[in-house]
Amino acid sequence: MRQNKKVMRSRAEAEPVYEEALPMMAPVSKYDAVFQQPHTVTALAAALAAVAWVGFQSEQWGLSSPKLGLLAAAFVFLVFSMLNFSNGPFIRPHPAVWRIVLGISVLYVLALTYLLFQSKADARALMAHLDPVLGVPLPERSYGDDCRLFTPDHPTSYMANLMDALFDEFVIAHALGWMAKMLMLRDFTLCWVLSIFFEILEYSFEHMLPNFGECWWDHFILDVLVCNLLGMVVGFWLVRYLEMKEYNWTGIGAIPSVQGKMQRAALQFTPERWTVYRWEAFSSLKRFSYVIVVIIFIEVNELCAFFLKTLLWIPPPHPINPLRLFVWWLIALPALREFYEFVTNPKCKRFGAQLWVAAAGILLELLLVIKFGQGEFTVPPSPIIVYGWSAFGLFFVGFVIYKFFLFPSPSPVNHPKVD
Repeated sequence: MRQNKKVMRSRAEAEPVYEEALPMMAPVSKYDAVFQQPHTVTALAAALAAVAWVGFQSEQWGLSSPKLGLLAAAFVFLVFSMLNFSNGPFIRPHPAVWRIVLGISVLYVLALTYLLFQSKADARALMAHLDPVLGVPLPERSYGDDCRLFTPDHPTSYMANLMDALFDEFVIAHALGWMAKMLMLRDFTLCWVLSIFFEILEYSFEHMLPNFGECWWDHFILDVLVCNLLGMVVGFWLVRYLEMKEYNWTGIGAIPSVQGKMQRAALQFTPERWTVYRWEAFSSLKRFSYVIVVIIFIEVNELCAFFLKTLLWIPPPHPINPLRLFVWWLIALPALREFYEFVTNPKCKRFGAQLWVAAAGILLELLLVIKFGQGEFTVPPSPIIVYGWSAFGLFFVGFVIYKFFLFPSPSPVNHPKVD
């Protein structure tokens, strides 16, 4: 018994209490108490009633299918997640929302695990079963066949190549994606490194994925200096605004006017408080290694998006692509918060649940790319790519030895955490 108490105490010390998850100090009224109580029995009755109603009526509606059964099973699991999973680092708009996100990430990891045990043909057939539009080989598309900015011989436009690039579906995705990354990482330098590094990765894997073949102005002007930078600037402005914002929460029941209640309800979808991330990559070799791990995992996740849609024959405009990106953004928000806590808090000795599932999901996607990519990519990389990465590897090792072994920096002063 004494040993069990010791194990429970050590585990509690390994899981710190996030400051974002502290209870509100605002007065609690009968309106606020409704949303702060779990209501497990009510949720159980409502969930089973909904499942029973749809289950008994589905044949009459002509909806009886294995897909509907899987959706119902996922719904029951998400209800269980909402009621029984532990709270994560965020409490806005409600801790139950982030428990559902954890449940969604678990379901996604289970789906990836199932795909890993299928053949490539079976995986493509499964995608076609989910949507009949899928399961068809994708036409090869390259963005670097004609790199002229001025096209006087084009029948519709003198700037046809530039117009095609500007109105491509990836332009908006680039800007929104980097705004989302800024909200996740909260560091302009780190986002800038990720942006440039991914363009280099596109050059490196151009021999495997034809759609990575872009013109020079598309790579480093349209992508890096326009779309990515625009998204980062907007995201950085939001980060600075949230850093400077005064967080003074009042319960909805304590607000007399209807307009005030509506404004307070809208503010429920903003953070309880904002934690500033100070990654301090060059403060120590350990901190530098952690930041490199963040960069590698994010870039692998980005690459897997392009490889998986190519290997599973998912066209870029298909809704499954933005849905995957949105789900990964929801997963990454608490996962990065938990990773930052693991890096900066000496009392935190283990990964949080969301971080663990996010890491598993990225690694499983990578395993899928490796398995399904066998025999697909036969063109070897060009010598300049091999020599370039070899030179970069030597430079990276030399920089680590110089920075952290030969001339290490003095220990930095611990800055107080700003919320």
